[in-house]
Amino acid sequence: MAKATTIKEALAKWEEKNGQKPSEAKEVKLYAQVPPIEKMDASLSSLVNCEKLSLSTNCIEKIANLNGLKNLRILSLGRNNIKNLNGLEAVGDTLEELWISYNQIEKLRGLHVMKKLKILYMSNNLHAAPILTGSFCGCSRVCEAGRLAITGGSGVCRQSSGREILCRLAERLGRGSDEESAQTEET
Repeated sequence: MAKATTIKEALAKWEEKNGQKPSEAKEVKLYAQVPPIEKMDASLSSLVNCEKLSLSTNCIEKIANLNGLKNLRILSLGRNNIKNLNGLEAVGDTLEELWISYNQIEKLRGLHVMKKLKILYMSNNLHAAPILTGSFCGCSRVCEAGRLAITGGSGVCRQSSGREILCRLAERLGRGSDEESAQTEET
C-alpha cells in the first residue's frame, strides 16, 4: 500500500502546478490527492493568507492544525473519514462556511466555537439522531449570533434562526415540529 501524501508534499505539488507560494494564496485546493492525505499536519499553518481551503476527497480522520489560518473563511472537508468537529477552535473567529458532507460525524460538539458560521453543509453523515439528543446545543449560541444555513439529513434549512433550524431538523427526522425539543436544545 502506498504511503499517504503529507500536507507538505501536497503543498509542494500545488505550488509547482499553480506557480504561486501557498503562503501567499487566498485559495488552496488540496482535494483528491493520490495517495490521499490522512492527517492535517502542522504544514497547514503556513497558509497565513488562505481564505478558502479544500481538503475534500482524502482520508482525513481528524480536524487539526488550523492555527495560523487567521483569514480562513471557507473550509471544505467533504468525503473524508472525520468523526467529530473538534479542532475548529483556531478558526472560530473567522470561519463562515464549513462543508463537511460524506464523513462519519455523529455529533456537532465542537461547533459552538464558530462565531461567524453562516453555512454548514453536512449531508450524508451519521448525525441524524444525535442532533436531537443534545449534541446540537452548542450550535444554539452560533445561531443566536446571526443566521445560519444548514443542510443535512433529508432536507435543507436556509437563512433561519437557531430555533427554527432545530424545529425543522426535528420535523425532517420524523419527530414532528417538537418545539419543546427545540427549547431544550437552546438551554
